[in-house]
Amino acid sequence: MDPESSPLCNFRCQQSDNNYKVDKKWIFTEETDQYGSRQFFDVERVLQPANYEEFVRSLEPECQPATLNDYVTRQVKTLDITVEKEKFVCAGRLSAIDNSLGPDKTRLVDDENKRVLFVPSKARAKAVFKYSDIPVAQNLTWKGDEKTIRILLVPLQEISEYATQLGGHRDWLIVSPKTDQHQSIGHARACILKLARSWHLRKLWMMDDSVPTTAVKRTGFYSSGERADHRRERPLPFDEVLCEVEGVAHRMDNDCDSGGTATRSTDDTSYRSSAAASIDADASDAHEPLVALVGVPYTRSLNYMSKDDEQIQINHRSPTTLVFVNLAAIPPKLTYDSRLPYKEDIIFSAKLILAGKKVVIYRNLHFIDWKVKE
Repeated sequence: MDPESSPLCNFRCQQSDNNYKVDKKWIFTEETDQYGSRQFFDVERVLQPANYEEFVRSLEPECQPATLNDYVTRQVKTLDITVEKEKFVCAGRLSAIDNSLGPDKTRLVDDENKRVLFVPSKARAKAVFKYSDIPVAQNLTWKGDEKTIRILLVPLQEISEYATQLGGHRDWLIVSPKTDQHQSIGHARACILKLARSWHLRKLWMMDDSVPTTAVKRTGFYSSGERADHRRERPLPFDEVLCEVEGVAHRMDNDCDSGGTATRSTDDTSYRSSAAASIDADASDAHEPLVALVGVPYTRSLNYMSKDDEQIQINHRSPTTLVFVNLAAIPPKLTYDSRLPYKEDIIFSAKLILAGKKVVIYRNLHFIDWKVKE
């Protein structure tokens, strides 16, 4: 296939020298006038049938199965659910469980009217997602909000510790896959999609536990066209951020269906929707949804962005960290590779693009990455 005609011809995943390293076999170098020499993860080569299993084996961690000696349910009330032969344990306040799961534990009650936010986490129970001394768990509870279900997915041996830390937050469900095997981030994300599909969800949010929910800002520019200093920007209420991104996905799918372009300027205030402008509003339409993922980037990924650059990037990068997942647009058998300790988001995004779906970075918003010091 001509590289320029490949669906992945514009898909670029820059390879860091420090984090998430892969063998040089899976890296290629590009020379650019603006940025000089840069290295990229060669996802197209990795996905070739003759290469993929070799790549997976090169990343699989060598570790002992997790011990369950620390799995203590004292003071933690749990219930079991089974999804496609995989067992899960749910813990937390019984009011949260009873208000969210149907009687047969296979469907979320009134799911078409609810937003479901999944947070995979591991070995961070004591932090409770703290950023600048503000607990993310607390900041994800909004006054008068009765539509958001918050689900924390953690390793089984840590469920008691997380339940203790989040005991005061009645809006959280804590779910663990009932396994003694190593739980990679790929496995966690695959479990999230498995649960979501079993609960008949059409859409969901997936958010890393490091996202600073109190530091999501609109991407501003100076008159010169350069991006504005993020420290001068005003943080946005996090529930408004979620509503806006949901509206972007809804509007883009409508544009694509009507033959329009999905990259129109985000100055169009209709992109800034209320929660009512959800994908479910068109659930009865005959067209197949194309927008599968919409991600909000972090500040450092916008370092070289100018005012003239597209604020909605399609099939250029993999959304990660804070992602709206339009499950209705994702082929039923397509999911994250549960064996991957990293790169799982890039592989999943590339597979979606090859399936004819759209993977979107919404650069009109950004969050201050927790590694950035203000």
